[in-house]
Amino acid sequence: MDYAVDYAVLARAGQKAQGLGTDMSATMRDMRLDDVPFAVPGSLSASAASHIDAKWQAASDELARLLARHAAALAETAADYRRIEDTAEEAAQKFFGGIG
Repeated sequence: MDYAVDYAVLARAGQKAQGLGTDMSATMRDMRLDDVPFAVPGSLSASAASHIDAKWQAASDELARLLARHAAALAETAADYRRIEDTAEEAAQKFFGGIG
C-alpha cells in the first residue's frame, strides 16, 4: 500500500481555514447586540442584551482564536512534511547519486 502526503493540499486547507477565520470574525462582529441597550435604555432588555453581547463577544473571540490556531497547525504540518520530504530526497540523491 502506498502512502503519500500531499502537503500542497494541507497548505491550501490552512489558507482556507485562515480565510474562514477572518470572514467569521467580521461576521460575528456584525452580529453583536451592542446597539440594543441604547435602543431600550434602562429596561431589563438593555441589561440582558449587554449580558448576551458580552458572552457572544467572548465566544466569538475564542472561536476566532481556535480557527487561527487550526489554520496555523495545518500550515505548519504542510511545511514539516515538505521539509521532511526535501531532506529525504536530498539524502537519497547523496546516497544514490553516483549509481548508474
